[in-house]
Amino acid sequence: MASFGTDHIINPFARFAEYLGLAVASPERFRLIDMLTGLPETPLPEPHRPPAGRWILCGYGRFGHLLATHLQPAGIDLTIIDPGCADCASTPTIRGHGTEAVTLRQAGIDSAAGIIAGSDNDVNNLSIAVTAAELNPSLFVVARQNHHVNSSLFDAYRDDYTMVPSRIIAQECIAILTAPMLAAFLSLLRERDELPHSQTSRSGACRSHPERLSCDATESLALSGIARWRDGDSGRTVIRATGPTPDACLSVTSGPRS
Repeated sequence: MASFGTDHIINPFARFAEYLGLAVASPERFRLIDMLTGLPETPLPEPHRPPAGRWILCGYGRFGHLLATHLQPAGIDLTIIDPGCADCASTPTIRGHGTEAVTLRQAGIDSAAGIIAGSDNDVNNLSIAVTAAELNPSLFVVARQNHHVNSSLFDAYRDDYTMVPSRIIAQECIAILTAPMLAAFLSLLRERDELPHSQTSRSGACRSHPERLSCDATESLALSGIARWRDGDSGRTVIRATGPTPDACLSVTSGPRS
């Protein structure tokens, strides 16, 4: 696609792998991206705080390779479970699907910090997630949902983080169409480093116009202060990020134009 001069290429596997790596290494930067690319008129996304440490990755196809590429630099030690892994000699590997307790125990499920059920089979992924959580209730569970028709099953299980390819594509397409400069900003944001929380302060945006704005959520961001609110006059949702200095800020609005 790149050879045709395409403006935007969205690979949901690569994008999710990048976001999960960000959520581990730079959680506040990921939080801002998650808020900016959320679907219109949807609730504020829940924060994701994946722990560092050793993780188990079930499935080492295209998705698994991309996950390993982004997670290992973020400080995650991976143990791979795959029925036929031929090119992961440098990473501890167990042959199997991960749906059986014996396989998960061989991979060290008792001491793992997280697990990714990342195969191309939704039933297997749910089986992996449920079995792993029973063996280690403190696990951070990431599950790949391949088909939208299975949403009710994944909603009923309620894992920590669900990867839905069609949702990732829809979110990014809408973000590009409704805020054309957002893609350029996100590219710059991915290149930035986070500052320690002690060097940051909350945004004063919610207090700047108390007669017009009601703040429905405020999050501390290491890159900046961040706040999201609804403008009482226009009905538009505003996300504002402020930098280390008062004049360094970004405002993104969504909703009907007046």
